[in-house]
Amino acid sequence: MITLKTISWIVIIVIFAMIDYTVIKKGSRPNYILMFCVRGFVMITYLSLVWDTQYDIRTVNLMIFCLSSFWILFDILMGSMLHGDPFYIGPNSGFIDRFALKNNWTNVAYWGLKILAAYLMIQTAINIYTKFA
Repeated sequence: MITLKTISWIVIIVIFAMIDYTVIKKGSRPNYILMFCVRGFVMITYLSLVWDTQYDIRTVNLMIFCLSSFWILFDILMGSMLHGDPFYIGPNSGFIDRFALKNNWTNVAYWGLKILAAYLMIQTAINIYTKFA
């Protein structure tokens, strides 16, 4: 059951990537502030309905998993679909990506945060399967 719940979040990430891909391919740019709010609402709804979260450490663990996996997987999907490069950072990317692109000195910090997010995604997934099963 845990695998099905986890995969359902991955499906949500893919859906959001497809929505943004469609908007970009039509020649427009996604409204990042609106999408941020919608994604936050969807994550809270997902955690409430699928995981029946309460105010405890398990909820924090699940939130970290959702946030880190979204940032890693969404960027990989968008880069792959739009440019054939999963690690693509372009001038039309989101705010954090553009900031890293503009300020070369922040590339180390940007990729350091990406590596930290990947680590957190893996560690929280392990926690979901071992500590909260």
